Amino acid sequence: MLYLASFFGRSVPRGVPRYSVARWQPRERAPLPELPFLAPEQTGGLPPRKYLDCYAQTLCLRAPEVAAWLEGLSPEHDLALLCWCCPERQHKHSSARGLLCHTIPVGWLVEELRPDVRVVYLDGRDRPVWSAGERKVFLGRVVPALRAFARVVTA
Repeated sequence: MLYLASFFGRSVPRGVPRYSVARWQPRERAPLPELPFLAPEQTGGLPPRKYLDCYAQTLCLRAPEVAAWLEGLSPEHDLALLCWCCPERQHKHSSARGLLCHTIPVGWLVEELRPDVRVVYLDGRDRPVWSAGERKVFLGRVVPALRAFARVVTA
């Protein structure tokens, strides 16, 4: 299983390896291994659709690393990707509209390209700020770039 959660959440099961996919980590916690190729370049300040467009562009530029990571996922091994986002830290986007977090589109990619790996959206990630249509546009931009570099994710 792939858990998507906040550094501040407590819902990732004990013993699951945790990785940071943020640009930086909380100083008051022990540092986690990092997956910098999944971190956003642009953080906050953008409207949700523009943020999603920028993140799609970032992942396309990092396609070789992202595709290799996707290939390396295993349905037998759990892991958690952590970042700062949670509804309590995102008042302007988290109300009824949902959570704006780059780990949500990472989950979409895993669901699309590695359906054998179950994705669990935690700490508000099950209520994204983006619509199903925006998800489709995002996947339409990023998936072809990843497939150009991947063997396993060509389904």
